[in-house]
Amino acid sequence: MRVLVTGASGLIGREVSLRLARSGYHLTLLDQEFHGLTGADLPAADFDRGRSDAADGGEDGAGLGRPPGDRQASEWPAPERLAGVPLEGRSGTGAVRIIQGFVTDESTVADAMEGCDAVCHLAAVTQPSAAPAEQIIDVNVRGSFVVFGEAARRGVERVVAAGSINALGAFFGPKEFFPRYLPVDEAHPCSPTDAYSFSKQQLEMVAEYFWRRSELSSVVLRLPGVYRRERFSGRVQAVRRRLEELLALPEAEARKYLEDARGCFNRFRSQLGMERPGALKDVAGTSVDVQIMVFAANLFARLSLADAGAWFQAALERAPTGAHVAFVADEENAVGLPSMSLAHLAYGKSLPILAPIPNKASLVSCARAWEILGR
Repeated sequence: MRVLVTGASGLIGREVSLRLARSGYHLTLLDQEFHGLTGADLPAADFDRGRSDAADGGEDGAGLGRPPGDRQASEWPAPERLAGVPLEGRSGTGAVRIIQGFVTDESTVADAMEGCDAVCHLAAVTQPSAAPAEQIIDVNVRGSFVVFGEAARRGVERVVAAGSINALGAFFGPKEFFPRYLPVDEAHPCSPTDAYSFSKQQLEMVAEYFWRRSELSSVVLRLPGVYRRERFSGRVQAVRRRLEELLALPEAEARKYLEDARGCFNRFRSQLGMERPGALKDVAGTSVDVQIMVFAANLFARLSLADAGAWFQAALERAPTGAHVAFVADEENAVGLPSMSLAHLAYGKSLPILAPIPNKASLVSCARAWEILGR
């Protein structure tokens, strides 16, 4: 089985590519750059060089930092090498083909799709501060339409795409997102107010369109922040310590601290702060109380990089026919504290709770993913 991976040199794209290679899949890798990965690393590969693309994977914001063509080679994270990866598995050879090109370029995508049975689509501008809104829509929406359209024309079996929790309208937009109920599931209304989040909502509609039109099956995985454990632990510990302090205070006093932080964060967002270059770095440098609001805006959800790769492979191998959208997240909330205490502190006690949220369980329901993909 040959799988096309778009955005293959991005954070999640590399993880998915390595995981599938180890499982013996034949791969075609498409991205704008492959610094540190060449035909010499992959003796069996057919190495084609095309034009650059605004393609990257990685919903943790580790992707495209500036518009295409404006990034220096030395700034690209060196991808893990596929050389020496054991390729025993269902195909026995795991041959890899590498193509540099635009996901928005129909001829490049057609070339990359040649001989492929399925697609893992991770190519995207990964945050609203990474490019102008028009470019985000072009890459994330039109690029997805090109990929799904070519897959439909060729009779590809399935597309698994990197969606985002931000399709809800969480975190990035100038308008505050507030959940209407917990745990949040796929039925929760979406109200995006920034180009990136809107593009991820539109990705889901593109997938539905091609199922209705061409019966192309798909799974759009709604990813929260995807992290490498070693890069996330320090930030989490600081937020957790502060939350423990707040939870020990009288409720009114704790909520006063957070309301001040919420106001600060919302002022930053309302001034389109999240759409300016360096926005994520600016937010990371704010007070711990504002960091709590950042976590709350993302429903205290996260997903390890290894599990992101596992969910993509599960969707590739186990998804039923049809167009599906599913949240995936760690089973526990990001800060490892009692979930109902977090919910009451961050969102108030009047928020409807539609299903039990035991202990430290995620405030995002992954029941749909487990139902259709198992793992």
